[in-house]
Amino acid sequence: MNTHPLSRYERTRKLLKIWLNVPEVALSCDDCANHMDRLVELLLADASPIGLLAAVKHHIEYCHCCQDEFEALLSILRMEQAELP
Repeated sequence: MNTHPLSRYERTRKLLKIWLNVPEVALSCDDCANHMDRLVELLLADASPIGLLAAVKHHIEYCHCCQDEFEALLSILRMEQAELP
């Protein structure tokens, strides 16, 4: 007897959402890392990512390792911008 049907349902729902939202061009973590700096610069300029950079953004949303690296890079560049006169 399963005592947590809701948590199992939520896990299944999350997996389905990930599978259904995979872009046509799925990137590896290495591909993502190669383009991450351009995505950060674009987002800091308040521009919307398109094409390959949109695929990088999508990868970051679902890959926790790349997400951590992206957040660290974004934080560093934000601090650098704040220090500029």
